[in-house]
Amino acid sequence: MRSYAVLAAMIMLVLLLLYGGLNLVERGMAQMLARDRLPEAFTVRRGAGSSVLVTFSGRTVVLDPNQAITAVKNWWERLRSD
Repeated sequence: MRSYAVLAAMIMLVLLLLYGGLNLVERGMAQMLARDRLPEAFTVRRGAGSSVLVTFSGRTVVLDPNQAITAVKNWWERLRSD
């Protein structure tokens, strides 16, 4: 079981490094060419407060951890009350 966790962690690290590197190169190219950055295929940015903006294929979704925690707590309470 531990070997699967290590393998999954290694894969996640490689994907994170690949994403970070490609995003860095894309930003650098946009600055060199003096272009405005439009919503790309996939970006993750920090929003207002503690929210995270995820853009995929030109569509942006706002992920707010506070709302997610509240929703999970409400769901858990409904499960326990049934």
